Amino acid sequence: AQSAQRMGFQVAILDPDEDCPARFVAHQFINAKFSDIDALNQLGDISKVVNYEFENIDAEQLEKLSNQFNIPQGSQTVALLQDRLTEKQTLESANVQIVPFMEVKSTEDFNEAIETIGYPFIIKTRFGGYDGKGQLVIQSKEDLDEAKKLLTDT
Repeated sequence: AQSAQRMGFQVAILDPDEDCPARFVAHQFINAKFSDIDALNQLGDISKVVNYEFENIDAEQLEKLSNQFNIPQGSQTVALLQDRLTEKQTLESANVQIVPFMEVKSTEDFNEAIETIGYPFIIKTRFGGYDGKGQLVIQSKEDLDEAKKLLTDT
């Protein structure tokens, strides 16, 4: 926000946290959830350009907004990043070096992943994880019960 202001732009912020730091440097602040379509439309209506800085906005809503408002980043990247499996598969198909991974949908898949990848490994939810949420480091067999709980939550 401050960088944009130094370039002469007016800045509006939408954030669910009414005490978010950007609120105090923005010209306008909309206190709403990132999924609040009315608030997102309000932001679009008062903005020449809409930008987002993380992937937790609903990808479907963002796609709709991209058709109405100037969102240079578009929505495709968000949709990709919100699905950890599709993200890994996309990187792999682009020949980017990534750690070994496997899709795990069942207990059988889980056991095969242990055999193939070995310890330690990380199990992650496919959707909804960020900043360590929705993932668990598995160091040994002692951690498997916790990992299977995460598997049932996916």
